[in-house]
Amino acid sequence: MNATLKDNILFGKPYDHEKYQRIITACGLLPDIEILPAGSETEIGERGINLSGGQKQRVSLARSAYDDADIYLLDDPLSAVDAHVSRHLWNELIGPQGLLGSKTRILVTHGIHHLKEVDKVVVLKDGKVVEQGHYEELMGARLAFHQLICDYSVQHRSSSSASSIAADSDSDGSGAEDDTITGHEGSGSQGKNTKITNDSSEESTKKKPAKKDTKAELIAAEKAKAGGVNVSVYKAYVRAL
Repeated sequence: MNATLKDNILFGKPYDHEKYQRIITACGLLPDIEILPAGSETEIGERGINLSGGQKQRVSLARSAYDDADIYLLDDPLSAVDAHVSRHLWNELIGPQGLLGSKTRILVTHGIHHLKEVDKVVVLKDGKVVEQGHYEELMGARLAFHQLICDYSVQHRSSSSASSIAADSDSDGSGAEDDTITGHEGSGSQGKNTKITNDSSEESTKKKPAKKDTKAELIAAEKAKAGGVNVSVYKAYVRAL
């Protein structure tokens, strides 16, 4: 909603500093808050227009965690985050050792790398339940779930080999940008590469925008343009008629 980042997480609940800090840490939001103009007081646009997909997902997770419900229905909350952020969210929030470890969690996901740690796996195909049980049980049955895991393993090995070949070619200096690494998913542009240049630390400090003490607002004063209407506007209007 169009409010500050903090208000989007609190969602009407009273503010508890210790609880708030614990949740934004578990949701991996600290790096994002640090780069926002006014931190937690930065204004968020309607439907999270100034947040990336991964940031919106993690703000939603933080809001849910702050609500302290008994049952959580999680609709693929790890789909828009990088692998290392996904692991962080699982370890610190969703998984058995996370903040929600004592809650009932129903997780819908296309990712299979966390399934060994869940209590029960339900396999859906064409809108119907075809298998259910513990990970080891379903693997032992060697049915649809076993085939799914095997297919994923083959695809994963193929993509890993392709990535390895690409990395080797990059190391030879062909087709790669200098000093480019995969950035943290929680940075300004989610899931993209963050380019790190060879600027000196002094120059980098100068380029880094200073934190504002006041709320970073999205709403700006309207500006009116003076003068005649361009002919192209009339032509567009006539064509629309």
